[in-house]
Amino acid sequence: TGGGLPQGAVTLVVGTAGAGKTVLALQALALAARGGEPGIFVAFEEPAKRILANAASFGWGLPALMRRRMLLIDARL
Repeated sequence: TGGGLPQGAVTLVVGTAGAGKTVLALQALALAARGGEPGIFVAFEEPAKRILANAASFGWGLPALMRRRMLLIDARL
């Protein structure tokens, strides 16, 4: 991202399927959570369990972070 995301601002990430939007968002949240910042991920298309399973290969330790600093909300209709 050329230096990170703007602090204190909302950032919209747009792209086609497979562009890496979910991976980017989860990585940013994981890094922030490790630094002590809380975060929320809202899933509108995929089940939360599938998102966690897909992200497991990155080794970010999302389950442990979710117990302390991260919330993953399944907002599918």
